[in-house]
Amino acid sequence: IDCSGLLQLGTKFSGLNIPRDTHDQEKYFKNTIFESKSDNLKIFSDFKKGDIIFWKGHVAIIINKNKLIHANAHHMKVKIETIASALKRINQKYIVKRI
Repeated sequence: IDCSGLLQLGTKFSGLNIPRDTHDQEKYFKNTIFESKSDNLKIFSDFKKGDIIFWKGHVAIIINKNKLIHANAHHMKVKIETIASALKRINQKYIVKRI
């Protein structure tokens, strides 16, 4: 499973049918609550369970204020990791959306 498939599967269990691709998923969720201004390591401190974080071509689901879950090529599996370590490794602008 890839990152967008993981998000699609997770939301389906909630009765929400979302697009398949990350780019389309980002457009689908209109409620942007935070957008980083540059490639930085700033940690957004208001993460809530169920928030969705998008990078260019990637998506993850926030599971609590410190951790996220995503399917990624770095680990080659679905992985729970700290938000801080993911932001540091990916090091791209990101957008947080809330359902």
